[in-house]
Amino acid sequence: MARGSKNGKRKRTSLAMRVGALAFALYLVGTIVNLQLMLSDRRGVLEEATSQYQELDITNRELGRMLHSGSDKDYARRVAREKLGLAYSDEQVYRYQ
Repeated sequence: MARGSKNGKRKRTSLAMRVGALAFALYLVGTIVNLQLMLSDRRGVLEEATSQYQELDITNRELGRMLHSGSDKDYARRVAREKLGLAYSDEQVYRYQ
């Protein structure tokens, strides 16, 4: 009788260990999936910040060039043409999209 109860106890312990190991494995898988989702989200934020940085860097360089060259008229003409769509009265502007 002692032998039978000892064997039954082992089966319960073995089953409990298996259930515990399975629960731990599921927890690890869930944690890894959650971390991957967070990493993907952060990469998107990083790409957006990098894009903004590049735009600001271009603007900064352009302003630096303007400051060092001292040609405010050329800059004003370029901005008027490129960003505001203005032209001289005797010019014809063609735009391709």
